[in-house]
Amino acid sequence: MSAAQRERIGLSSTQWLVTLDIGREASTWMPPRWCASGTRVSLPLLVRFGEDGRAGCAGVGPYFDDIRFEDIGGQATVDGAWPNSVLRFDLQCTSGYARGDNALPAGERIYFAHAFLGGEPSKRGGTLSVLQSRFFVRKERRLLGSFIMAPWDGAPLPPARVYFDKRNLR
Repeated sequence: MSAAQRERIGLSSTQWLVTLDIGREASTWMPPRWCASGTRVSLPLLVRFGEDGRAGCAGVGPYFDDIRFEDIGGQATVDGAWPNSVLRFDLQCTSGYARGDNALPAGERIYFAHAFLGGEPSKRGGTLSVLQSRFFVRKERRLLGSFIMAPWDGAPLPPARVYFDKRNLR
């Protein structure tokens, strides 16, 4: 992403509160037993965007101190023309986690995509996905959940939580 693109959507040297909502989504190709009970994880992250265009995790909400994320050298990119732009970045969950049947293995790379309308993130939220193999050959993205983002105001991160939602179950 060029410096002009980062400036246009206000990302250079900023920190954002990104709240992940991980769980079964409608029309996902995640394994059938993954989140079959309706378990969802709400996980607040403090994500910083550097001057060089990289996204990195600067903090995780309380109660999930065992989860670690790191940037993997990927650039944040902006696709599309103003005012309908899509911000894309990725982080790696180096520790993995398991909360009931809601689990990610260590080293899983999570892809973020969020609409930016003008210089503001969409209120609708973005999508989380992972890259997985199908039939041992084809790589495809699978929906993992959604997320919302807002500029960080310096307040303490809200606590992470686990909850149950039966809406997207088969």
